[in-house]
Amino acid sequence: VNQKWHFLFLNPWCVKNNKETVDSRQSVIVVLYNDVEKYPPTINKAIELSRRVDQVTILGRSLKKPLFTFPKNVKYVRHDAYFTDANLDEIPAWRKLYSFIGFIQRLKKEIKLSNPSMVICHDMMAAFAYWLLLKIQWNKNKPLFWYHNHDVIHDWTIPRQSVMWLAKRYEPGFFNKMDIFTLPVEERKIYFPIQKFTGLVHVLPNYPLLSRINQIRSTNKGGNEDTIR
Repeated sequence: VNQKWHFLFLNPWCVKNNKETVDSRQSVIVVLYNDVEKYPPTINKAIELSRRVDQVTILGRSLKKPLFTFPKNVKYVRHDAYFTDANLDEIPAWRKLYSFIGFIQRLKKEIKLSNPSMVICHDMMAAFAYWLLLKIQWNKNKPLFWYHNHDVIHDWTIPRQSVMWLAKRYEPGFFNKMDIFTLPVEERKIYFPIQKFTGLVHVLPNYPLLSRINQIRSTNKGGNEDTIR
């Protein structure tokens, strides 16, 4: 790994043109194409970032009524208020594609509003959305692209011609636009084309702070136990 990238983990919003310079934009966007409250590592990252930057925007999907309370400088944007876990499987493919396009448009809007230094994508679909946006819109001065892959998704588990199938097909192309790639365990590196990737590759475990896990669990009493990924 190129050593010049390691300081990003200490001060990732102070980068311009691959040089260690001060960037006055104290804003970060965290993106997850799922219900944020089902993923404690995403909540943990947003809260820890909120202690270091002026504003954190979380963009996720709205599959249930929000229960978690974020710090005042964390803006929680919920997409698809009419989707729920119960009816997600019944929604036709065209409606899911339409929803994903709307998600990309909402991400574009939030980037314009907060002018972030970095966009952190916490799953493959979120990274696909940002990658498409970068191909369409930005040629320079783009917010840094950090992709954290918390789950390896195999081709044979995905319905063909679905939005997720397209995301998986184009995932290797993400690395042409990406600045930082992290994953929770060393063994998963073999599933990604990192040999020619010139950015930072780092193993970043998915375990939130223990106090954060307890706080999240206390808001979900009576619900299903979600895996801490």
